[in-house]
Amino acid sequence: MTGYGRGEAVGADGKVTVEIKTLNHRYCDVVIRLPRAYIFFEDALRRLVREEVVRGRVDVYVEIEERGSKNIAVSVDKELAIAYYKAMEDLRVCLGLTGTAHLQDIVLQPGVLKVNEIPVDVSRMWPLIEGAAREALGRLCAAREAEGRVLAEDIRRRLEHLASICGLIEGQAPEVARSYRERLAERLKDFAAVLGPERLAAEAALLAERADISEEVVRIKSHIARARETLTAGEPAGRQLDFLLQEIFRELNTIGAKAQNLSISQFVIEAKSEVEKMREQVQNLE
Repeated sequence: MTGYGRGEAVGADGKVTVEIKTLNHRYCDVVIRLPRAYIFFEDALRRLVREEVVRGRVDVYVEIEERGSKNIAVSVDKELAIAYYKAMEDLRVCLGLTGTAHLQDIVLQPGVLKVNEIPVDVSRMWPLIEGAAREALGRLCAAREAEGRVLAEDIRRRLEHLASICGLIEGQAPEVARSYRERLAERLKDFAAVLGPERLAAEAALLAERADISEEVVRIKSHIARARETLTAGEPAGRQLDFLLQEIFRELNTIGAKAQNLSISQFVIEAKSEVEKMREQVQNLE
């Protein structure tokens, strides 16, 4: 499901802002963007996200503002400074100049002075990162749950429609079997002399049984019942519903192939259309 959440945490060491966005995705794919100095928090942050999100593309953006003065260290490359001084003196003598090289002339040369920022203890920022992330996740989940309720209601409505179509197919099933048996018996009349009436009737019944769609109808009704239960279980339902809808679609294909009845063929087309729409919606559910 799509969603967005934003969280902030402020402390003595600084301020952290976390933004989390989710898009529809078959699996859980978490992408985290942290400042380079804090990259080692990536795994911990990913685990935090996966505790709440089990499906979807998740983009996490972390902005960190540190507070307090930075620790700076200045060092002198003495060997390089001496080398510069000697070179300057040699040049002065060579050119016949008076005076001498001044200190400021030497320290301004590249590489003589080195300014380094002493690394701070970035681990102190983790409580702020975690707090901001949990706040963002809470808001994200609230948005996704609201969307999930809308999607679940739409799927429930479509399941009811599918169940009504299944009832219409079931109502036609005895007529389909009877009609098929009659057509089959008509076609087998030419073999009556060879097979005999009893054998002919048995063969016709056996072949007609293969055209019986009652078992497929029963399985579809069972899958619909399980789908309803899954929607009300209060747990991630996306993958389970996708599996059940695949099974329903397969049973509908079998019914369509067996029935050879115009009314049932139309019902099957309508039912498959509903299943396809539900499968699209299910991809958005966890």
